[in-house]
Amino acid sequence: MSDKNYIGEWDMAWSDKDALAWYPDEQIIRFLARYVAKKIGIKNDEIKYWGNQKPIGLDLGCGTGRNLLPMCELGIDTFGFDLSSVAINFLANWLNTKGLKANLSYGDISTLPYPNDFFDFVVCHGVLDHMTKQTREKGLIEINRILKPGGFFFFSVISKSDSAFGFGDYLEDDTWVINEGFESNIPQAFFDINRVNDEFSNFNLINITQITQENLKGRSLIGSDKNYEKDDRFYIVASKPSQ
Repeated sequence: MSDKNYIGEWDMAWSDKDALAWYPDEQIIRFLARYVAKKIGIKNDEIKYWGNQKPIGLDLGCGTGRNLLPMCELGIDTFGFDLSSVAINFLANWLNTKGLKANLSYGDISTLPYPNDFFDFVVCHGVLDHMTKQTREKGLIEINRILKPGGFFFFSVISKSDSAFGFGDYLEDDTWVINEGFESNIPQAFFDINRVNDEFSNFNLINITQITQENLKGRSLIGSDKNYEKDDRFYIVASKPSQ
């Protein structure tokens, strides 16, 4: 998403219509309902916010917006940020078609265009594992900066138990450059619990869920351009330490 060395590769990936995803990840919906906002009735305004006021949230690495739209639909003051202008332009059109609004921008994760202590929460699904460790470290400093003290940080990274582990062109520790599919020529880093605890030590880790989906027969339903035997990810709820 946000390693500027891979802008062209992400623009190409998001230009492929077969790569587009239209529905949110279930764990995003669970996070929002548990920590941010949830529907309590069928009317548009029947929404319960867990804080004292309407929250401000950022989908960091929003891509074409499948996880951002539910935030808008919950009445959240929504921001979206991505490395790819192709993805952002697509998302702007999608929002307009649905009559929804969000503040969109694109650029590098190492210099996010937001004030200090601005967001109540940040979601970052399948993003931080698609960059080098150096870029990720810079991004985490920025996430910490823009979150309010006590603000939530929900992110997911791929596990070393995933069937894609070790495939591609070796780049650095537990990181390979993908050499096939929609995300070809983009880094993929893999994590275990120790690496999660180490790299995200500046945040309070509230909950770590590991979700494993194994394909027992036939072609996997995970992804549209690969046939995974096992899809294995960590979904983590964290927060910025209160000052």
